[in-house]
Amino acid sequence: APILFTQWMPQLEVYEKYADQRERGFQWTWNDVEAADVNELKKYYHGIGYDSIPKKESSETGIITLDESPMDDEEREMMALENW
Repeated sequence: APILFTQWMPQLEVYEKYADQRERGFQWTWNDVEAADVNELKKYYHGIGYDSIPKKESSETGIITLDESPMDDEEREMMALENW
């Protein structure tokens, strides 16, 4: 299956075109996967520099973890700069 980057979630949560997916609670079936608009996915990956849709390695689990450790000084400064 294609990789779904975590940065897509904010778009899925707010873009009007994904309202139906929010209503479903982001629960997808394999039929949904088969019916997905692959051209939209290709455009996305092309826009960030890929020639094709990347596939995950069979050894990858696809499970991510969020780093909830406190920010260091550099991270805090970058966040302040972003918000400035």
